[in-house]
Amino acid sequence: MSEESSCLIVLGMHRSGTSFMGRWMVESGFDFGGNLVPGGIGNQDGHYEDMDFHDLHEGILSRCGIPYGGFERFDDLVVDDRSVAEIQGLITKKASTNQYWGWKEPRTCLFLREYEKLLPNAKVVVIYRDVEKVVSSLIKRDEKKYFRKRGKGGIIKRTFYKLKYRYIVHRSGQLEKYKNSWVRYNTNIAKYLSKKNKNDYIVVDFHDIKYKEGAIKYFIERNFEGVRLNPLNAIFKSERISAFESELSIDCSHCDQLADQFNKFIG
Repeated sequence: MSEESSCLIVLGMHRSGTSFMGRWMVESGFDFGGNLVPGGIGNQDGHYEDMDFHDLHEGILSRCGIPYGGFERFDDLVVDDRSVAEIQGLITKKASTNQYWGWKEPRTCLFLREYEKLLPNAKVVVIYRDVEKVVSSLIKRDEKKYFRKRGKGGIIKRTFYKLKYRYIVHRSGQLEKYKNSWVRYNTNIAKYLSKKNKNDYIVVDFHDIKYKEGAIKYFIERNFEGVRLNPLNAIFKSERISAFESELSIDCSHCDQLADQFNKFIG
């Protein structure tokens, strides 16, 4: 079995539900790596994110002068021969460990031109989440980290820090940074999908996952012989999915165009 025919990639912007999808795939038998990022703020059940791909992507971004996370705006990412060789080496290593393997790591979206060439027939599950919910979720996660550093306190102290944090977000341009990152990640995904065979991918809106269980099961079980996905209700927690509803209203014509494009991919 070839590296690519046995490979499943879970794609999506940060805070789009890729961890949830990764958990479902891992608990159904896919090998997503032996060293997964543990749970933390905003992801209590774990990230289901392979540290090998995380470190690979971060290493390449760091050499290109891009800060951690890949959120900052930057010119078109140029991936040199050394980096391509590192990606190929990791693919070869991972493909040798299990019949069906794959990974979930949001920064993958920044390297899709490379993965398109190295794994042209890989199967892909894309999780789409609208810009307002993603940006709101990112800011709320950062807010929790901000509070944790300052310790617990009474309601007056917590209110003070909350107002202070929102002032920092407003002045720092954090909202704009996350919005632009959402555009970059999803633009890359849309370009990638436009070149792939339609039988090789499925796109699902995060908030419709519960209603798309049958379509996802059909896609996976059709493409990976012998795999049977576990029932979704074994891991589905609606309270976690609704916990980060958007409090934002983002005016972005490019975002609207991307949303229309993804609606077509979703069908």
